[in-house]
Amino acid sequence: MQQSLPHLILPGGRQVIVNSEVEQFEETNPEGYTAWMKEKDSLTGGNLRKVIRLVKYLRDSKDTFRIPSVILTALLGEQVQVYDTGNRYSGVPTTLVHLIEDLAAWLALNPLMPVIADPSCPQTSFNHRWDQDRYANFAKHIQSYATRMRTALDEQDKDKSVKLWQELFGDGFRARATASASLAEAGRPTSREGVTRAPSERSIEEMGVQWAGGRWARIEARVANPIGTGSVDLRRSGFAPVGRDLYFTVTTDAPQPYEIWWKVRNHGPDAESAHGLRGQITPGRGPRIHERTMYRGRHYVEVWIVKNGKVVASDHHDVVIR
Repeated sequence: MQQSLPHLILPGGRQVIVNSEVEQFEETNPEGYTAWMKEKDSLTGGNLRKVIRLVKYLRDSKDTFRIPSVILTALLGEQVQVYDTGNRYSGVPTTLVHLIEDLAAWLALNPLMPVIADPSCPQTSFNHRWDQDRYANFAKHIQSYATRMRTALDEQDKDKSVKLWQELFGDGFRARATASASLAEAGRPTSREGVTRAPSERSIEEMGVQWAGGRWARIEARVANPIGTGSVDLRRSGFAPVGRDLYFTVTTDAPQPYEIWWKVRNHGPDAESAHGLRGQITPGRGPRIHERTMYRGRHYVEVWIVKNGKVVASDHHDVVIR
């Protein structure tokens, strides 16, 4: 599932790729990209990776649009949202339809190709690998495929539904996937099912806001160096030691005004024995928050961009403390 590009390691450990068009080095973060993709896939119960394969198959078999795999993977991964994941990503068919519909909504709001950044290294853009004409053609076909996929998913007659899926993926798809099993199988439960709630924990669905979508949000987490100068990207380092300062910053393409709602959720015996389990959703903390690493374990931070009482974007970031 990893789509990271071949890279060089310069003296000092700086990781770069070569942009041959401008003959310059560009920052890259292959470990961070892999970690980002794993987190997104986990939110969908493992269905994201299957959807990416299906959309690549659609691209290659239909030849109606052209898009580099690294950009396609990034765009689909960006559509994974922290909202009603148990229903939106309950299986491959529903995950496919929701991601394509959300991608279609985002593309409709961006008729001109925006900056498509590496989600693990935002200062690096993928735009030089694509162009406006191919972007516009991709947007047109994704809108069409979103409508057709929704029709196939909602069709109550099984035979008609299979036929509609075959119109998208070919007549051989049924035999190869056992009656469209890859589009009809029950997905694995999301990683959160069966997890005990923390005291006072809230889910976004309990906060009285509806899902709207159409925008992206991205959390960058940085671990401060102990001597007080500089910091390192958390996904690049993989974990943070106990006793460090963590800074989380969210960026979004949503237009102002909007509210930013944060959630910090910790797990594990250290936090539990210290009565330090958290899980509240806190509106109004701003685009940058500070946390201190206190408890060993695998935790996470989430954010929602709320506009006019609706969630237009969200993101999730794992936090491993050792």
